[in-house]
Amino acid sequence: MVSLGNENQRRSFGEQFSSLKYLLKNSVTVVNRNREVMYPWVAMMIYSFVTATLFFFGVAAILGGAWILALPWLFLSTAMWFYRFFFHSYQKTRLSWLVYETLCGRQRSFMDSRKRTAQLKGSVRKIALLTMIMSYVGSRKSKKGGILGLLFNLLMAGLAKVLDLAKHYLLPSVAVDGLGFKEAAEQMKDLKERVPETLVGLFGVDILGKIAAKIISPLYFIIGVIGVALAWALGDIAPAVFTLEITDVNVEGGGTIESVTFAWPIILGMLFLCKSISIVVAYAVAALKVSYFTVFYTQITHPDHFAPALRDDMESFLRLEEDVELEMEAV
Repeated sequence: MVSLGNENQRRSFGEQFSSLKYLLKNSVTVVNRNREVMYPWVAMMIYSFVTATLFFFGVAAILGGAWILALPWLFLSTAMWFYRFFFHSYQKTRLSWLVYETLCGRQRSFMDSRKRTAQLKGSVRKIALLTMIMSYVGSRKSKKGGILGLLFNLLMAGLAKVLDLAKHYLLPSVAVDGLGFKEAAEQMKDLKERVPETLVGLFGVDILGKIAAKIISPLYFIIGVIGVALAWALGDIAPAVFTLEITDVNVEGGGTIESVTFAWPIILGMLFLCKSISIVVAYAVAALKVSYFTVFYTQITHPDHFAPALRDDMESFLRLEEDVELEMEAV
């Protein structure tokens, strides 16, 4: 495993954003050579949009008093939520294979990638199970105070990062070389001996989620303020079935407001808009990470497979900048 030699020297947001722009630029280079590289990303977004839409329809039906309609929608959205681990694992494996084939200068279709994953069902399902475990571990936080609670939360956060690293390395090893899950896991042991010291490697791409959160958080706040204001303004004129009344509202500084009426479809619509934005951003980040790890895997296992026209660009792609001077050490 590798780590940054000087972890105390954190990069500024401007430097991180610059790295993100360079990452996007080189991702476009790959996409321009084969547009079907985008298809798995689009498939993941559509699946998540459908899941979210069914859920919000169910909530709207409950608020509107139509429980008979709500139950099947909520059941379907819940079933899709659980199956998403497998669906997304298949799509990410297809994406990884398409990126690799494009790096090698070969033109492959999305249908070709489906045939490829059909040969790797067992390994892809195991990656999906690993993702489920990651999701569970990431959600486990101790509510206890004190040193024990802090240590538990640090342990869970560290374990989640290790599992995330393992999953992203396993994906290309399965997609590219068709390794079994056990073989791929064993191959990871040699990673520290094969990582070029000039590359930031696995850790550089970790900035993606943080940058995305910093960019869209203000947007969520603005949408939330507008949504609440509109819902309150329209609360008194909306039909009763579309209103939600909150009584005995405590006001800061003392005093109580007897009731406040909101038009709940406005609030629900704003929440759905925020969810839609988060879906686009989250799966764009996921697709970039899969692409990055695939390039990384190719660089350390099959450096001679790169198409000549892409070799230099992809080495810069891994560094996330043209000139990055970060010292690395093996641990």
